[in-house]
Amino acid sequence: GIRRIILIEDAQHLNEESSNALLKMLEEPPPDCVFILTSQSPKSVLPTIASRAQMLQVHPISLNQAQAYWLAQYPAKKIETAWQLSQGSAGLTVALLQDQNDHPLKLAVEDAKRYLSQDKYQRLLTTDALSRDKQQLKLMLEALARVLSALHHGAAQRSNTVQQKRLLAGRRLV
Repeated sequence: GIRRIILIEDAQHLNEESSNALLKMLEEPPPDCVFILTSQSPKSVLPTIASRAQMLQVHPISLNQAQAYWLAQYPAKKIETAWQLSQGSAGLTVALLQDQNDHPLKLAVEDAKRYLSQDKYQRLLTTDALSRDKQQLKLMLEALARVLSALHHGAAQRSNTVQQKRLLAGRRLV
């Protein structure tokens, strides 16, 4: 029987040392232990870790599903905004709706919004600081992609072609 379940959320954020330690555990796991790892993609963890795991793909929720579930608690516009930023990720949608300040991607989305509102000089300083921390840089790029995608979607709904082109260029850069 299984006595222990070890859950590692957001395994894509493990640094090299912890990834190697996890790999050693996965090579010879204790017989009564199950490891569950979550990540954005199997490609975002070490290939040797991914090769020792059984993949279970969780599909994003649709906007209709999000509204049906949360409409009694939140306004439809807030649900739609959270859903667009999360791109259907249930955990991030909840974090955005409930203003949870401990969700790493929610924090990165807030950082990305601040980054986009900065002038060029401030952006260069921020980028320089991020370049020293690859995990934070990776998280920021993911958050920027989400924010720009949501903004692009909004511009498309308003038929604002000038803004659409500008946002599409930004998304390509990210």
